[in-house]
Amino acid sequence: MMAGPPPEAPIPAPRYDPTHPLEFRIDDVLRLRKAHPCGSFDWQIYRLGADIGMRCLGCSHRVLIPRRTLERRLRQFLRRGPQV
Repeated sequence: MMAGPPPEAPIPAPRYDPTHPLEFRIDDVLRLRKAHPCGSFDWQIYRLGADIGMRCLGCSHRVLIPRRTLERRLRQFLRRGPQV
């Protein structure tokens, strides 16, 4: 029996640098430094722009957060979305 491809390992976030913005993609799954009140640390990106739209993977709550704030709160990428 053949095994499928190995699951992606989490990618640690690069150090915050305001002169080089991070590349976010639709459907990226992120782990943040602080937990949402539901207890989940994991979020999925659904909207890109100056504000990033994210959906909590624990309770499906949607929030808009400024890109700069998200870059500081990011701990790691759990899964990267498709590159366009």
